Amino acid sequence: MNKAPLTALILGWGGVIPFIGAAIAKTFGGPITGIYALSLGTLYAGVIITFIGAIHWGAAVQNPKPWRLIWSVLPALAVVPVLFIAPALRIPFLIAGLMLCWAVDFRATKEGVWPEWYMKLRHGLTATAVISLIVLGSV
Repeated sequence: MNKAPLTALILGWGGVIPFIGAAIAKTFGGPITGIYALSLGTLYAGVIITFIGAIHWGAAVQNPKPWRLIWSVLPALAVVPVLFIAPALRIPFLIAGLMLCWAVDFRATKEGVWPEWYMKLRHGLTATAVISLIVLGSV
């Protein structure tokens, strides 16, 4: 199956709405709105990084390779300390985290862990999240 299920498309693209909304609010809102938008966008990025890593736990239940088990919890462990620094300083770490998650999923897709449609969807979702974080950090 190379085509993403409609539900996955809707949920995936719905999941980037907070990124886009935060970037728009930071760009066009006032100073207070910008502070809240920056906090929201970066906290949400931390949640998403945790979620993306945790997806591997489901695969590890079926095939418990040590690297997959370790990876499934590593993003959550790595992102928590990042969320304790100033929101503007979080952005490069969060972008790096999203890109690392993308790279691990790319590898997993090549190994047959995920279907091709999943990675195709991830390309757009990750790009949207990263661009939104760049906007959050540059306005």
